[in-house]
Amino acid sequence: MSCICVVAVPVIISGWPILCGVAAAAAAKLGYEVACSDKRLTEDTTVKKSTKVDLELQNSELAGEQVAPKEGFVVRRGDITLNFTADLGGRFKVCVEGEGKSAVELRQIGQDFLNQMVQQYAYSKVMKELRSRGFNIVEEELDESHRIRIKARRLS
Repeated sequence: MSCICVVAVPVIISGWPILCGVAAAAAAKLGYEVACSDKRLTEDTTVKKSTKVDLELQNSELAGEQVAPKEGFVVRRGDITLNFTADLGGRFKVCVEGEGKSAVELRQIGQDFLNQMVQQYAYSKVMKELRSRGFNIVEEELDESHRIRIKARRLS
């Protein structure tokens, strides 16, 4: 018996530590390094005299916890800095900064990162669910358009 499942953009309702972990995994995949993960961000973690773009992770909500306004973490790759926080409404936000970059370039960099983060979140959820239902992963494939294909089997 065969089955094909397509996972669309999920609604992300999770706790701050889980979202931070997903963002850190996405950062590692894209070549970023964690620059700061302190509970309170300090002024020296931001890039000076640079262009900034603020983005929000669509369909996200922090469940069951309040995040202080300056709580978050920062990742860097070259001149690009991404500062992750949550607003008072519990939405996950990222501020993308970069010297010598236009707002359009920064918005694309930020959106690419958020797309990778959503993919990482969905992948983690699907793999956890497959394992919890007794499936064995037979094959995983990442195609040229960055779609993940998973073949799983459950022996009855």
